[in-house]
Amino acid sequence: MKILVLFDLARPAAPDETFSPRALKKQEDKPTEADVLLSLKRLGHEFETLAVFDDALGLVEKLKAFAPDVVFNLLESFYAERSHAPNIPALLDLMKVRYTGAGPDALLLCQDKALAKKVLAYHRVRVAHFVISSCDRPLKRLRRFVYPAFVKPARE
Repeated sequence: MKILVLFDLARPAAPDETFSPRALKKQEDKPTEADVLLSLKRLGHEFETLAVFDDALGLVEKLKAFAPDVVFNLLESFYAERSHAPNIPALLDLMKVRYTGAGPDALLLCQDKALAKKVLAYHRVRVAHFVISSCDRPLKRLRRFVYPAFVKPARE
């Protein structure tokens, strides 16, 4: 099976930079990527890698040139922004390319913690009590909240 493995970089890749399992194993923040590549190699799959920072056109060109059977999507960000991560599965959907992992809808939902908790609560999944506060009324709803509490941004 032909597999394209996508993973993110916090910077543009150098033109001559390679991403072999051995090279990725040396990077502290890439153990999953290295393990995936080693497993694909051990299983006898044909695979290529693409480190993605901000080049969507480069991704499209790689997909056309390599024509993978499936994309192993390990991307967590695009242009070093997690909020752009759903755009890659959306692009793959538009190109009718099969991929691993969540689709754009699920990724968007998961990025909005408050909305995700509301959906879970609606389906009777127990979630911790939460309050949504906004900049225009930052503390009004917190008066009746029980402490101690965790404070998190609604989006990351």
